[in-house]
Amino acid sequence: MKKPTAFFLAMAVSALGVSAAQTDPGSCSAPLVAISSEGDVLSGEKAALIDAVNAGRTIRVGFGLGQGDTDGYFLTHWFEARFITVLGDDVFTQTPFIHRQRPDADASDIFLTDESQKWVATMGTNGILHSRFLDDSKVATHKVDSWWCAS
Repeated sequence: MKKPTAFFLAMAVSALGVSAAQTDPGSCSAPLVAISSEGDVLSGEKAALIDAVNAGRTIRVGFGLGQGDTDGYFLTHWFEARFITVLGDDVFTQTPFIHRQRPDADASDIFLTDESQKWVATMGTNGILHSRFLDDSKVATHKVDSWWCAS
């Protein structure tokens, strides 16, 4: 597996290959829709997600970071979507504010940073995640695979 990229070091926080997105949604056994980092529907339908949102169902979102050559993702994050926007044929959500952490694959652990630093992101079924730390005005944009589930 690849070591964390600069993206992970800059965004080493938790909110909460196409083949990996299609077959391993993690904490959701049947995603309503799986989206590639290019915004393509890999499985399911966006319309099913929109129907679930409009019906008031609880939505969980997962996204993969740091995909290795053969071993899947460096890590995946999951969160319950509490603020959801339907815009045209896409669905967007905002992560809760979280305290910054630093995943360490070598130690198989996740450490909180010493400084108090909060992180938030928006992401959508367009494959884009926009994130920022609250003490930094710069917004970073990343392409991510994601899984959208309902209960």
